[in-house]
Amino acid sequence: MSEVRDKSGAALGFLTVHECATRGLFGGYLVLNAAGRPIQFHCTAPVKPNRAQEILYGATLAPYLYGEQIGHTLVSQAKDNPTLLCTDCEEMFSLAPHVKQPVVLIEKAQQERTTAQAEGKQLRVDAAHAPAAPSAMFTAGAHRVALAAEYSGDQSRVTEQLTKLPPNFDLAEPFERIRQAIAEAGGAR
Repeated sequence: MSEVRDKSGAALGFLTVHECATRGLFGGYLVLNAAGRPIQFHCTAPVKPNRAQEILYGATLAPYLYGEQIGHTLVSQAKDNPTLLCTDCEEMFSLAPHVKQPVVLIEKAQQERTTAQAEGKQLRVDAAHAPAAPSAMFTAGAHRVALAAEYSGDQSRVTEQLTKLPPNFDLAEPFERIRQAIAEAGGAR
């Protein structure tokens, strides 16, 4: 994709991971300008842990794969540095210590994850190895988001950036664009 520079406003990064049962995890990273137009898009080749990794990493495997391996790779290879990194994957919070920008969980994603857990679709998580839990959801302009508990000090920075967006800017919609682009590129089918 050719790169389009936007000098008029801050860019937002959107990170997600799509799981394909047969091929593994596909990471996608879309950087948008304030108008919702793409500046950059990157995706990973499939990442599929082997059985030994599943055993050795235990409950820490998903945060490691999502945040440290997939998320960090995508963000570090990008040319633009958005003001915020938005995600729909709670496991992506493990990326936060490796980047300058706040990593923000979007409310719709949190609601979907809560629904999945209520339906019994959750992994066993030992207390000693539990992934970082988000702090309470908060409102930033017209948006509901969360930060990892240890980064709650970024709330004012996040609020400042999100209040600059138009009220109708849908923070959950770019994740669907990423999934469709990954599928179009031949992955995650």
